[in-house]
Amino acid sequence: MTLFLYVLRLLSAAVVVSASGLCFIALPGIVVGAVHRLGGVEVGALMGFLPLALVDLVPYMLPIGFLLALVSTYGRLAADNEWTAINMAGIHPARMMLPAALVGLLLAAVSHYLVTEVSPGNSFRQKEYARSVLVEGFRDVSKGRTEIDYFKDFYLSAQSRDPGTNVFRNVTIHLPPKPQDKSARKEQKDTGGKESGGRAPETGITVLADVAEFSFRGNVMRIDLTRPRNADASNDRQVGFVVFEIDIDDLLKVKPKNRAEWRFQTSRDLRRMLREGRVEAEDVRRATYELHRRDSMTGTYLLFLLLGVPTGLLLRRGTQLGALAAAVAYALLYYLLSIRLGKSLANWGTIPPALGAWATVSLGSAAGLWLCFKAFRR
Repeated sequence: MTLFLYVLRLLSAAVVVSASGLCFIALPGIVVGAVHRLGGVEVGALMGFLPLALVDLVPYMLPIGFLLALVSTYGRLAADNEWTAINMAGIHPARMMLPAALVGLLLAAVSHYLVTEVSPGNSFRQKEYARSVLVEGFRDVSKGRTEIDYFKDFYLSAQSRDPGTNVFRNVTIHLPPKPQDKSARKEQKDTGGKESGGRAPETGITVLADVAEFSFRGNVMRIDLTRPRNADASNDRQVGFVVFEIDIDDLLKVKPKNRAEWRFQTSRDLRRMLREGRVEAEDVRRATYELHRRDSMTGTYLLFLLLGVPTGLLLRRGTQLGALAAAVAYALLYYLLSIRLGKSLANWGTIPPALGAWATVSLGSAAGLWLCFKAFRR
């Protein structure tokens, strides 16, 4: 039991270090993506978005961290001759994989929950968070602040602002482009060329106004303008609208998605949809593959367990750099074959969806068993 706890402690510490390192490496890209998604929001709002972005990456980073930890831990045991001492004590090498199996089982449970229950609808949670940040950013903009430049297509600068309200005075405001539908173009023609339905030209427009007041209704931000006029000095005339409405999703560059689509369902709901025939016939194959892909990601831990332990033992004589490089190569090869090749073949109908999702795990596990047999015989 003492030896079991010793290896378990070493491996757990290595998993924490490797997973934290991967998160640290991925963090700058996540932050850049969050800034692009949310605009120039405050740091607090940005930090609140990061966990939502990490949720989609954790099921991929945890297995790689587990693999690196296995190679490092068992390579250290071999390099320090502790593995030789364990064998001389008559302890079967397979027993020393039990701590790794326990850690892998716990990590697999976490990944399975995230990939089957959390990640499918995470894009909608990100969308709702981004929307709420936008709304709160206007409602709770810092006292006395008279400039808003959160987004590429929207800008506001005012000389003053009424205390505690969303009323700005003597403003310059750039309104984003808003395409017109047929009814709007007809309305514009009937009104002699002036737009009266709260629509800026398709290229956007910069206007001056005595007063701009913001209000929110569901997914729509409404701007009431007093005496709006074109900001172009050569065309200082009143524009054809005093009320402008902006769809927040348009401002966020968020494409509308149907929450009821199969791809956004949890695995439990997706199985029910397939069983009840509620998935379109042309999507059944892809939906079936997606279901098996989520489950096969849990099997990644078994694959990496069977590959990581013998790799650490077999490459113990040199520096651990070679073993870690081999581990990274395993991970890249797995994701390349599983996500790219397996998915493509399954969606094309070349192989069954279940085979496309599980083939890499199965073949890789067989190779790992051979490596284990080779390492344990030495």
